Amino acid sequence: MDIRAAKGLASPMLHTVQNTTRQSALATRAELAADPVRRFLGWLPKRTIQPGDGLILRPCSSIHMFGMHFAIDALYLDAHGQVLHAVEHLRPWRIGPMDPRAAMVIELPAGVVRATGTQIGDHISTHPVPDPTEVELLRLNCLTFRQ
Repeated sequence: MDIRAAKGLASPMLHTVQNTTRQSALATRAELAADPVRRFLGWLPKRTIQPGDGLILRPCSSIHMFGMHFAIDALYLDAHGQVLHAVEHLRPWRIGPMDPRAAMVIELPAGVVRATGTQIGDHISTHPVPDPTEVELLRLNCLTFRQ
């Protein structure tokens, strides 16, 4: 069981993460961790992550891998979405760089940075993914309105 569900926390909003410089998808299911509890828990409860997963830590200027079970790639971004650091294959029980210029860190499955050619200076964008239940409600409302 996910520790967030056990504590009664709502499901996080999912986002897509795109490298707009290279026109490549970095994540299709990135969770936004914008509050202290979400940032603290991060991926700690997970044993593995899947291709397409991501974690957006905002605000954030440093990360650690204490208690983690898998390696990750990490992108440190400034407030404009420009990559300041691209850390590949950060292993469990390690500490990533600290950069006070960073506004957020995006954690991705290990290998994504290399596979997409993402590097310092690239621009990254995030976009919310609509909740399927909200999309269905909007569709039903549109159908009702048309009748």
